[in-house]
Amino acid sequence: MALTVPESVTRFRQFLQINTVHPTPEYRKCAEFLIVKGNDIEGRFIDILKLEGTDPSEKPILLSCHTDVVPKQKRNTFDWENWEYWTHPPFATDRFLTEDGDFRVYARDSQNIKVTRSMYLEAIRKIKSSNLKLKRTIFIVFAPYEEIGGKDGVIKFVETEEFGNMNFGADVDEGIIRSLDKTMFFYSERTIK
Repeated sequence: MALTVPESVTRFRQFLQINTVHPTPEYRKCAEFLIVKGNDIEGRFIDILKLEGTDPSEKPILLSCHTDVVPKQKRNTFDWENWEYWTHPPFATDRFLTEDGDFRVYARDSQNIKVTRSMYLEAIRKIKSSNLKLKRTIFIVFAPYEEIGGKDGVIKFVETEEFGNMNFGADVDEGIIRSLDKTMFFYSERTIK
């Protein structure tokens, strides 16, 4: 029996095959992939995507996450730099059937944070295809350099007039995939001077 693979899973696996690990992340390849795969969503891609809401008096929501991955590194006695220690090749996006009949995809950056970027795009795609109209405008921002401090990525962006004019009511940054039936929320308040 042939298994039907959802397009969202296929896109996610293709995205995972792009190496965005420091010190030499393939930002251009990542950007090109997102532009092609997000073409049907519309918007100024990579930096900003926008889904217009119906009520301009409501402050928009920002969904943000980074486009890079922590560098390969050694931790304790485990050599993270040596891919041979991985149980699955880090960019192969192998898909395995689990005991409960579900599937898992193994790849570098599958949890931090390409899954979130993919979910943002899939959510907007579903909203648009269902013709659902949201009250608030939704912005999605993908920024580089988070894993090495963000000074050339989101920090530069928040200093712009464009960012200030967006006047966000809330920002959902990243998020963590969970297999449980509960959702965890983390929050903090910061100002940039």
